This record gives sequence, structure tokens and C-alpha cells, in this order.
Amino acid sequence: MRIDSTAPERGLAVLLVDDDADHRTIARHHLRKLGERVREVTEAASMEETRRALAEADPDVVLLDLTLPDSPMDATIQAIEELARHGVPIVATSSLDEQDVREAVLAKGAAAFLGKARMVAEHLATVFDEVNGDGGGAGRAPSNAPAAGAEALRVASKLAHDANSWIANATFRLATMRPAAQDDEQFTAHLDSIESSLRAVASIAAGARGLVADDAAAVECGPVTLDAALLDGWRAPAGCGEVEIHVEAIPPVSADRPALTAVLSILADNVSLHGGGDPLRLELRSGAGAGEELVEVLAEDSGGPWEVDGERDLTELGTRGTRRTPTAGVGLHRARRLMQRMGGELEVLAVENGARVIRLTFRRA
Repeated sequence: MRIDSTAPERGLAVLLVDDDADHRTIARHHLRKLGERVREVTEAASMEETRRALAEADPDVVLLDLTLPDSPMDATIQAIEELARHGVPIVATSSLDEQDVREAVLAKGAAAFLGKARMVAEHLATVFDEVNGDGGGAGRAPSNAPAAGAEALRVASKLAHDANSWIANATFRLATMRPAAQDDEQFTAHLDSIESSLRAVASIAAGARGLVADDAAAVECGPVTLDAALLDGWRAPAGCGEVEIHVEAIPPVSADRPALTAVLSILADNVSLHGGGDPLRLELRSGAGAGEELVEVLAEDSGGPWEVDGERDLTELGTRGTRRTPTAGVGLHRARRLMQRMGGELEVLAVENGARVIRLTFRRA
């Protein structure tokens, strides 16, 4: 069944699957904002109810939460292949908006993935325009991790998912309070501070989970061409700017493709969050300092790339560019660890006018 986005008068029948009443409220709020694009919304709160609804009704699209009372995340991801056989596009949703989760659901036949922090009318409309029921998206299934690492990742994912669920709920409530604070500077300042704190908690949860995920994944290096296609699956963090990726001709490097994608995604995240210039750009080019066995890559953006307080090693865990930045200071630490696991290195270099550039050093393929 293909969604015809050119026929808004017909509207979509949406099956909304989520066991959390607050998240259903948030989703319904943004679905209503789509007006005639959505003609009806039915709800399910479990995998059993989802299967029954698909057997008895004919929705145009399913918004499927990955964590349900009778189906943990791993089980729901496995079930996507079965659900997709009904010919209805499955849009997987989760508070855990991570690259490996996105890739796993796409590999199982989901038409799209939408993090709950992005479940606003604008992004829902975009997803509804893109998805169809003829096979879903294509993705890479995560590498098999050692049993101990897989268990640690499962626990970390559960904790991060739960934290993000509460953060999404609180963020929605804050947004509803904003109009009442419009003419009250003190009230607005309080709301701004709470919102900043929520972003900090979200950053801590994502960073901690990312470190566990990295350690749980095997790293197997081989020849990789470093180009913009490595970031095809990257999406700007919620509320941040999109980034143009430019890659000059760079010799093939020895790298683990998923690990390299994670490194570049972290650099793109940093530009989206902290970079300057219009448009935002991440540029990768060959450096001049490597020897015959190494390839040096310099990464910088159009604006600097980031404002930094004082002289500090931004790759150390917990170090942030500015003291008031509501992030965990984990991204560049993760990227450096991944580069080291691939036999390379990541360094943050100071250049003229206080700007910074990232130097990646790879083994030559």
C-alpha cells in the first residue's frame, strides 16, 4: 500500500502503537496539527493489540514504539519483518534515537525510523511523504557483540530509553507552558534553565549509552573509501541545524566502516550543535603530516569550528567547549577511542584566531 501524499483530502489512517499514555498524547497533538493529512488515529498499547489491529483494520501507516509491555526492544525489532508483511509501512519510533537502533529497524524492513524527540508535526509530515510499503528502508544490521557486551548494551539502552522518555514528556510540557510565560522574563528564564538542564541530561544518557555500545561492538578494519556516503544515515540532533558535508579526494584508509561512520557522525553532531557559518559545513581534506603508512585527514567547519573556553583537551571525558554548554562532553572522547581502536588517532588542534580543527590519523589501506 503506497501513501499518496498528493491527496490530502483522503487523509491517512494512522495506527499509533505506544504503551505510554503521555507519549500517545504528544503524538496525537502533533498528528492533529497535520489537519486533513490524517483522517483518523487508532491506538494500540501492546504487540498483541498491534497484531490484532493489523489483522482487523487497514491502516495506511503504523507508528510503532519499539518498547512495549509484551515485547522488549529487541523482540519488537525482530517482529518488524512480520508486521511489514501486511503491506503497511512501519515507522519505528523510540526515545532511544541512536544510529545502531535506526540501522537495525531498517534492516528488518521498517520504512523509516523517527526518534520521539523528533515526533513533531513537521517531521511526521516529512516521514509520511517518504515512506511506502514496498520493502522499507535498507540498513546494516549491527555487528554481533560478545555476550557480556550485549548484556551491558541491553541494560544501558534500557536506562537511556527510560531517561529519554521522561525527557520527551517534560520537554512537551515545557512547550505548553511557554505561551503563559511570554510576558514574564523571570518565568521565561526559569523555563529556559529547565530546558537547558533537560538537554544536559539527554546528552549524558546518550553519551553513556554510546560508550557502552562502542565497547560492545567488534572492530574489524579493512579498506574504506572516506566519502560523504558514510554519513547518508546521519540526522542533525533535534532542534539543530543541518550540515553540508564536503569531502576532498582522500586515499583509501584502513578502518571499520561502522566505527568510522560513528566518528564522522560525532563530528557532524558537533558542527550542528556548535559550529558557525551559513550554511553549516563539515569539510574533510587530506593533511600533509602523515608518512607513507598513514593518512592524515583534517576536519573543520565554516565557522571555526567551535568556541572554546581556555586551553583544554576536548577529547577528555566530560570536557566541554564552553562551561555553560548543556552537553555531557562525551562525543569527541568517544570518537578518539574509536579511532584508537582502529589503530589511528584523533586530536583537536588550535589554529589561528582561536579556532579548532580535528586531525584524524588512519593507517593507509
